[in-house]
Amino acid sequence: MRLLPENFCMKPIRSLLALLLVGLTTFLTGCGGAMVQAPPTYTPEKIAAIDRALAPIEAVRDRLPELEGYVAKNDWNNVNSFLHGPLGGLRATLGYLDRSLLLEKDQAVATDLAESLFNDIERLDAAASEGVPNFATEALAALEKDFEVYLDYIPREPDSEA
Repeated sequence: MRLLPENFCMKPIRSLLALLLVGLTTFLTGCGGAMVQAPPTYTPEKIAAIDRALAPIEAVRDRLPELEGYVAKNDWNNVNSFLHGPLGGLRATLGYLDRSLLLEKDQAVATDLAESLFNDIERLDAAASEGVPNFATEALAALEKDFEVYLDYIPREPDSEA
């Protein structure tokens, strides 16, 4: 005569086996360690993509002497046209370029440099709207300087640097 059910011994063994498997899985997962990844670097392909994104920005920079001529002649109508024409799409283009940089530190610095550039554009726009030549000349000089600082900061192919 049996007092215990047939599968009575199997329940504690199954529970113990499940607990043992959970412990083993936890141990193996903990010992596995994190995958170590190399820090992001600018590959030649990424640099080439950055250079392609820089082309329209450099085209605008190359036209700054035209803007300088308008400021020198106090031609505020053409200054405004230039600011809202060729320089008008600069914010979106620089934003795209800033976001395409790999390192967060690079993105933050590029964004700050671009913001300084936009402040110069706004100052020049205000000077042109008010017709103040001295203020416009100062803003244009700051714009040209900040444009160069921005372009010098962006990683480039060695043979494409000026």
